[in-house]
Amino acid sequence: MIFMPADRQEARSAGMTPNSNPWRSEVVGELIGIGSILGELSAMRPFRIFRNDIPDPADPGESVTRARRMRTSRHLIGLWFDTHAKRLQGAAITSRGCGRWGEFQPGTGMTWSFEGSLAQELSRLQDQGALGEIEAATFGYDFAQWVACCCQELVDRLGPLDDELLAICFHDDGWCVLDFDGRPLFVPSLDAARLAELSGLSVISQLRQADLSAGGLGGPLEPLALWFLLADRSARTAASSRVLLKLDSPAGLYYLPASDGLDAEHPSIEFKSLELWKALKKTLACEVNSGGRSIGTLAVQGRHDSELTESLRKISSDTEDCFIRRTPANTDARLAETLDRFQGTHADIARSGVAWLMGEACSMVRVERAADPAVDQVIVSGGEAEDGFLLKQLETSLPQVQIRSIREWGWDWATLNSTLAGVLGFLHIDQQPATLPWITQADVPRLHGILAPGRPSAWRRLLKEMADYRPPPMKLREAV
Repeated sequence: MIFMPADRQEARSAGMTPNSNPWRSEVVGELIGIGSILGELSAMRPFRIFRNDIPDPADPGESVTRARRMRTSRHLIGLWFDTHAKRLQGAAITSRGCGRWGEFQPGTGMTWSFEGSLAQELSRLQDQGALGEIEAATFGYDFAQWVACCCQELVDRLGPLDDELLAICFHDDGWCVLDFDGRPLFVPSLDAARLAELSGLSVISQLRQADLSAGGLGGPLEPLALWFLLADRSARTAASSRVLLKLDSPAGLYYLPASDGLDAEHPSIEFKSLELWKALKKTLACEVNSGGRSIGTLAVQGRHDSELTESLRKISSDTEDCFIRRTPANTDARLAETLDRFQGTHADIARSGVAWLMGEACSMVRVERAADPAVDQVIVSGGEAEDGFLLKQLETSLPQVQIRSIREWGWDWATLNSTLAGVLGFLHIDQQPATLPWITQADVPRLHGILAPGRPSAWRRLLKEMADYRPPPMKLREAV
């Protein structure tokens, strides 16, 4: 017996042919219309519901693919712990798009001072001679409880977005120790599993380990994240190369080339450490009762000593060589020795230090790069971004370049490091290597970070997000 709708049975009993049945004609017409719509959509949009093949990686800038990726908003918390200043930065960051197409937007940011008995324990552990496996693990367990309280305070400010958070990405300097071959090893300061248990969110941590395993130095990991935040990535029209002068810890100069988003490889970012600037600020702050004045304010009262500037340049160059050779730089000790021989005032030291810094910035800006547009903007990050004397010196040294503060991009330098940690977390979720081998000296780029699962619902949400994204193909050498 054939089951069919009642009206179709009546039509058959009345002698109507199937093709003349008005009900069937109407339904078939609707199905044909739906089929044509699905056919058009399958030709336009590579949704999985319509097709299972991967979109053409040779044309990632194709407008429909880009629009589809940019529709998704994702949220993540980035944390950065400065073990020397004993401060924790936290920032919520939003991503629109995935992988190399990602665009990031700032969210709520906070900072916390690390005080009390745990801070005293941290000071003791910073002495490498006192660092032991059991002591580090004990500190990491207790430290996770304090970090979880800070995370909860930040999450409370997010409102309804707290249910959409994918993960927490924690990044820090850790404790750097050298093995028998002189290679750096980083002992994590946080028990990530404990933080995941207390916060309920999955935690991405130990970002340096993959780079170390690939023969690298474990850092810096920030250059690619800074490129995502500050580089000119206008689709098909990118024409502005930029240099970032980052004067907060960790200090450095970053060359951020223009890109239209169609890069087959990582962009040709350049990096130069400014560890000496950090040591100079520390020395002046320890020896000068400046009443909260910046180095620029102090430098106005001094005179430029060319010999001291040349000595600072030599120390900075030797520091970079030590980084390449993987030997201790002893920057603080060498700076102290140089300043002991100097007969000038503290203001003269500050003025000569600013002159050295201007020379380093000009050297990176004025390099001719045939493949990239000329540098037309210098971005300043740190408390010195509001230093009138320092900005005036930059404008005088680089008259053809626009000098801008990082806050003009919507990013706060006080929580910039935690924002960068959040970007690195998104790159981990999108399976995008963040290490640049020509900077970290790794053999190949590797996916960074180790995951600690949170509560089951949060863990499933994160796994679903990671499974939905299909990374673009990479070179065979990088894949193996």
